[in-house]
Amino acid sequence: MNLEYFPGAADQRTLILFHGTNGTTEEMIDFGKRLSPKSPLLAVGTDHQTSMGTQYFAQTWTEQPDATEIERALNELVAELKSITIAHQTLAEAVGVGYSNGASFLLGGIYAQVLPFHRHLLFHPLPVPTSAAETLLTDRVWLSHGQREPHPTMAQFHMMVSSLWERKADVTSLISGGSHMIAPAEVNAAVQWLSN
Repeated sequence: MNLEYFPGAADQRTLILFHGTNGTTEEMIDFGKRLSPKSPLLAVGTDHQTSMGTQYFAQTWTEQPDATEIERALNELVAELKSITIAHQTLAEAVGVGYSNGASFLLGGIYAQVLPFHRHLLFHPLPVPTSAAETLLTDRVWLSHGQREPHPTMAQFHMMVSSLWERKADVTSLISGGSHMIAPAEVNAAVQWLSN
């Protein structure tokens, strides 16, 4: 994994950013500036190649990803983040932000309870295998979905939301009128969520 850092104010939460399929750290730094202009930003990129392109783990529109693939990528991420301190904050204070494959990656980390941070913005995640038992009482999760995107289906999105609720996470969800692209209304809602 490769990291790109953009400094920000020490009194603002760090955003840790994860791109979608074939995305870049530069794109996510720019997106992070839209969400929280004063925050320190850490974009986590990957060079891992799959049949779909560059992804944190192999994921297609319609097939359930392999849990061992997600575990491999999460182990790599946790090792990468272990010794990082940003703007004198521990990563427990940070917010994870992911889009598409990056959002699914964070969702897998939430279920596995291996991430050092417990606030998450997930833009258009696709389903990942769920863990059996863990309660998520310390996790705040915001998720978005486009009404017109074919994958995941609306039913699958509602199942992701319900799965987090059942594990006692603090969940906020938003359905935009668009497709798999991030709509302006989603950005506005995410900015509002970050301010609370």
